[in-house]
Amino acid sequence: IYYSWYKNLPEDNLHFGLKFTPDKDSKQFTFVQITDIHLDAVGEHRIFFEKAIREINKINPAFVIVTGDLLLEAERVTISQAKEWYDIYSGLISNFNIPIFNMVGNHDVVGIHYKEDVSAEPGYNKEMYRDYFGPTYYSFDWSSYHCIVLDPNEFLDGNQFYKIPDYQIEWLRKNLSYRQGKPLLVFFHEPTITWEDRTEVLNLLSQHTTKMFSGHWHMDILIDSQGIPEQVTGALCGEWWRGDCMDGSPCGYRLIQVDEENIFSFYKGIGIERQINITSPEPLIYGETIVT
Repeated sequence: IYYSWYKNLPEDNLHFGLKFTPDKDSKQFTFVQITDIHLDAVGEHRIFFEKAIREINKINPAFVIVTGDLLLEAERVTISQAKEWYDIYSGLISNFNIPIFNMVGNHDVVGIHYKEDVSAEPGYNKEMYRDYFGPTYYSFDWSSYHCIVLDPNEFLDGNQFYKIPDYQIEWLRKNLSYRQGKPLLVFFHEPTITWEDRTEVLNLLSQHTTKMFSGHWHMDILIDSQGIPEQVTGALCGEWWRGDCMDGSPCGYRLIQVDEENIFSFYKGIGIERQINITSPEPLIYGETIVT
């Protein structure tokens, strides 16, 4: 059963079903963050992801959120190759028994660095992602929390960079105006320290009780982004399917337990039944960011 939040409807069809989800009203819930799957057509990679899906289904969290890099390197392949990978990914996540929310990562944009110009073909850049999963930035509510997905992936004049564009900041400002006083769970792929200009976004988010989740670095690390805790989660594929993550964390995912205003999280290796995570108590100062 695949519980996708986004459904394509024809313009002349205004009739669609709505389903009440009583679990969303619970003050206590658990969700799973997966990031950096980097799926392709290699059988071993598909089997490992299927193993992760079965394991997460047994946990039965409220929902799963995938913070980008669903695919291997879609930016460097043909449109048809990227579509094959998107088909594989969308087929595998249909095995989830719980709602799943996706977002775009820098390796999910299609064909922008391919050796030939494919910009005129359908599916180029973020178009294919939108065809499969809908908007690249959106929001939803769960329990007392307002959940926001942002998209910092930009591409201009042949250059790929990370920035929340003005139109998205304006959307965020209006979105937050409807949820004043609500605590926030904010998700995106690239950590905020990699953005060209993050100050305005962080200033908006700092007006709420906010916890942020990202990926991209293939390591598991908690950072302080101008006073807002930002959890960078390790990659499901580890170090590009060559072993553990860069910091030695196993290939895995993050379990987040929410109990009203309290949030606890744990990074779990796939297939590991007993696990102890050791963290450094001393902060590391990197620019304006405190890495703990």
